[in-house]
Amino acid sequence: MNEEITALFSIDWNTFVFAVCAIFSAWMAASKVIDFLTEKIGIETKLSLRRKKMEKSISEIDEIKDSINELKELMTKHIEKDKERTVVSLRSNIWQMHGEFMKQGFVTKDGLEVFSEACKLYENDGGNGVVKQKIEPEVMRLPVK
Repeated sequence: MNEEITALFSIDWNTFVFAVCAIFSAWMAASKVIDFLTEKIGIETKLSLRRKKMEKSISEIDEIKDSINELKELMTKHIEKDKERTVVSLRSNIWQMHGEFMKQGFVTKDGLEVFSEACKLYENDGGNGVVKQKIEPEVMRLPVK
């Protein structure tokens, strides 16, 4: 018995590693051949069912990704349109406030605050420089009452 145990531990390790690799390679090759044949014959295996389920999940993820990209584009367009609407609305309000202030010949403290905030928003959303260069300075020169 001792001799058998001694013989077991005196194995040529190069041969052992080679044998394990050969067995593993043969197993992988046999597995691929079996997968190929079962697919060609039309036999469903657990592996093929898992693969189909994974492919379906990937396809669904791709559809969701495409939908998200479409939503992103729509939101970007909507934001741009909303900015355009805001600029037009603010321009109208600024011109109206300017006209009232100029007619009065003065501006109230609260009116000046609202006017200044509207001018900042107008400029931040892409309004042109007419407000900053002409209208705002005219209102700022008026006396505050």
